[in-house]
Amino acid sequence: MPTLQASITQVVSLKLAYFFYYRNTSSTLHSLGKIKIAM
Repeated sequence: MPTLQASITQVVSLKLAYFFYYRNTSSTLHSLGKIKIAM
């Protein structure tokens, strides 16, 4: 079923997008915390 394959691909890409977004956000917050400590 091509529709099932498409939905699985969509779910996987969404999970990857969330993972990268979360990782980037957490590293940005970590950098901001370092800057605050340095100040």
